[in-house]
Amino acid sequence: MHLLDIKNLTIELPTESGIIRAVDKVNLSLKEGEVHALVGESGSGKSLIAKAIVGVLNKRWRVTADRMHWQGVDLMRLPPEKRRKLVSQDIAMIYQEPSRSLDPTAKVFEQVSESIPEGSLTGNFFIRRQLKKKRVKALLHKVGIRDDKRVADSYPHELSEGICQKVMIAMAIARNPKLLIADEPTTALESTTRAQVFRLLKSLNQLKNMSVLMISHELEEITTWSHAMHVLYCGQMVEAGPTEKVFNTPLHPYTQALVKSLPDYAQGLDHKESFYALKGTIPPLQHLPIGCRLGPRCPQAQKQCVVTPKQKKSHGHTYACHFPLLKEDKKMQPILKVQSLHKTYRVRVGLLKRKNVPVLTDISFCLGKGETIAVIGETGAGKSTLAKLLAGAEQAETGQILLDGMTIEDNGVRQDHCRHIRMIFQDPTRSLNPGLTIGEILDDCLSYNTELTHKQRDKKIAHVLNRVGLLEEHYHYYPHMFSGGQLQRVALARALILDPKVLVLDEALSSLDPSVRAQTVNLLLALQKETGLSYVLITHHLSLVKHMSDSLLVLNRGKVVEFGKTAQVFAQPKSKVMKRLLNV
Repeated sequence: MHLLDIKNLTIELPTESGIIRAVDKVNLSLKEGEVHALVGESGSGKSLIAKAIVGVLNKRWRVTADRMHWQGVDLMRLPPEKRRKLVSQDIAMIYQEPSRSLDPTAKVFEQVSESIPEGSLTGNFFIRRQLKKKRVKALLHKVGIRDDKRVADSYPHELSEGICQKVMIAMAIARNPKLLIADEPTTALESTTRAQVFRLLKSLNQLKNMSVLMISHELEEITTWSHAMHVLYCGQMVEAGPTEKVFNTPLHPYTQALVKSLPDYAQGLDHKESFYALKGTIPPLQHLPIGCRLGPRCPQAQKQCVVTPKQKKSHGHTYACHFPLLKEDKKMQPILKVQSLHKTYRVRVGLLKRKNVPVLTDISFCLGKGETIAVIGETGAGKSTLAKLLAGAEQAETGQILLDGMTIEDNGVRQDHCRHIRMIFQDPTRSLNPGLTIGEILDDCLSYNTELTHKQRDKKIAHVLNRVGLLEEHYHYYPHMFSGGQLQRVALARALILDPKVLVLDEALSSLDPSVRAQTVNLLLALQKETGLSYVLITHHLSLVKHMSDSLLVLNRGKVVEFGKTAQVFAQPKSKVMKRLLNV
């Protein structure tokens, strides 16, 4: 059962010129222990929704909803006194400006102690007073205030904004609420204090299983720990769903604009180049557009947008747009899907004994058409073993590798798997037969895997050599007659000769000098753009990872310790391994 379940929440303000609908049919549901984020520009209605839940909106506002259930109880149908009592027990709210929310005439001790339920204190006046002191001290310590005596004996104006915000959090958690609503709790705080407040809220969620409804414009912080994201624009819920999906694959133009406006995630942005931003500003409540309220600012807007779009579902989240950003649908559909791969090696222990050593454990990821996923990790992390499994050189004990939705165990698929997933090794001199010419090496690939005639094979070999920047006369050359960079082009030609869908590059660029590496990277990117090839890039060159890959998989001792969009992982690494690789 949902802790909070809201359907079609509408908040209206009657005026002389008519009724203003500030919040228009918003849906929101939240389970115990979940963290949900409400995001959007100022004036989107985020704080109105929070106040409507708590029931502290001005009487001028008219609040309606098909349902507003709290643990199965409809708050809309409760008498005001019962609703206040229920909300005060189970729901706490942190407001945006602590200096305005705290009583300037009372010391911190008195304000925090007033938040402690009287029912939790027993004994006479003096005993209860001592218990209150202990509880206040414990609450201040819990929110990271060590100098509790000084803070408790201070007035709000004598404390910094960061300390006041922590005091507000202490007051909010004094009753052990089930839901904490944080309305812009880090606005105007400097970076270190802001990080402390976010860490505090995160620890409360994890240690007490407290649900959190976070209202914030700090998208960088929200994406690291919220389970779901709800994007509001001008009172309309334009997109909602799991945070990772909404952030990485936005379907609404407004969500895309929010993501693109972040400096940490804007890839390819030159120094002092302007950030992406929608034209215009959010309209005032008195002049709301009809239909989709983003219409006048939306780059996708058409005539149909004068009709309010209905909520639709796609790719695991909901959106409300007549012309969603579905042009990447083909790219979103994974051409390669890896599910729960496990691989062990049997090694000798002593003279007679052998034991199984896990090399890869529960490896899962997806790769779309025309995308590049980079796999990085320290030596012995299992990168090359993963490459061999993908290329079909070895088999996993459990798990699946799906190519275009079919496993390689399906009838007739194993041969196609070897054709469509090709591997390029680190050292081309060891992977090419020194006794055969380049033409013979490429011809062997075609003769074993296709039914082309000799003339057709020669024509295709000439075409492939040309694509990788080699000459037709190189057909008769032996591997030892090429430089290192040219040999890697030969290896690339051998991989491309069968028209694969995925290339696995196992440290294929590591042994090249910088200039040759740059040429090879340019060639790979050009081929990807031309043919829609997908790459699995295994390398220790982080600059190449950042430049070439769309997503990043970090391995440590055979396990995935971090996975996400490359720019996001580089901007905010979570795992110790990634931080160590970046020297953070």
